[in-house]
Amino acid sequence: MSFFRDEEIGALAIRRMVLHVVGRERPIALQPEIDGVEHLEFFLARIREVSSSPVHEFADLSPTKALIEKIARNEVDFAAGAFELARRFSEAHDGSSSDGAFFVVELGCGDPATAFFCLIKYDYRSVVELAHDGERNILREIVQAFVREKRAIQKCCTVRVTNGDAEAAVSAVDRMGNAPDLTRYFAVYLDVTRHRDQEELSTKLSEALRKTFIACSNDVPNLNLGDAVGIAKGILQRREQVDEDAVLEAVRIAVGNPEDESVRSEIDKKATRALRTANLEGLTFRPDDKFFRTRPRRKLKTQEDVTIDYPGELEGKAVFKEHRAEGGWTFTIITDGELAKDETISSKAR
Repeated sequence: MSFFRDEEIGALAIRRMVLHVVGRERPIALQPEIDGVEHLEFFLARIREVSSSPVHEFADLSPTKALIEKIARNEVDFAAGAFELARRFSEAHDGSSSDGAFFVVELGCGDPATAFFCLIKYDYRSVVELAHDGERNILREIVQAFVREKRAIQKCCTVRVTNGDAEAAVSAVDRMGNAPDLTRYFAVYLDVTRHRDQEELSTKLSEALRKTFIACSNDVPNLNLGDAVGIAKGILQRREQVDEDAVLEAVRIAVGNPEDESVRSEIDKKATRALRTANLEGLTFRPDDKFFRTRPRRKLKTQEDVTIDYPGELEGKAVFKEHRAEGGWTFTIITDGELAKDETISSKAR
């Protein structure tokens, strides 16, 4: 699952928002709530884009977590709490960081017991727009503008609060960090640490690829599972970092880039579902080097003419081989879903 649950995404709505301009040399002043927030879908879309599966957790005594809980319980006025969050962020602001707009946003999701708080540092830029003055076209500068680009969000942390208590796991992204890691000062400001290491993420990605190709076996005739996994990993190996778009591209190529748009769409859905199940949705990271190694396939044949053929990397994970004290071997095969193939082979085919 991504940070937002399926039933929450469609019901997300902005309740309250405050904006402060932050920077190393900028004094912070208390700002009122933005009254009647316009262009809600613009901001909701940005929040959905960057609120990826969590890999960080609050420390038990995190001051940022504690302040968010006080705001959620109405123990601190929203505008005053947002000001304090912005002030602390500004004080922690690294000298190499650019100025930006610091948003504190509260969202609802249709469940009165659940709220989300987003802390977003957003680029604000000078842009030039085409405007009309009577019969003339003119160019007009807008000094503070927010653009749709995902890269315009410098930092973001999304927190789920249930009945006034903030969950430990948070979605936190940092454009200046080596994803999914955060820059030191943002991690210190939030008081969070990583709770999912590179090896775990890489293992989950391997599982997601394999489940995707198993699910695609009916969409792509004669798909060889081992070959498809190897091709996908080879493509991802050339990437400096891997994200959801890179995985989808690698999966499409590995299954032969079907021309049928409906087939391509179905494959994308299955890959996205596998990433969501693996809790990798929206994440960017560089997999552990072991992820790219594929062990050779194993083919075993018993005295009874039973043949077992499986990817070597599944040994000890889905295929288990145990020596029996009385002689011989016991094989155990564990599968997550229905059999991909179960057919009778004629004697001639053998």
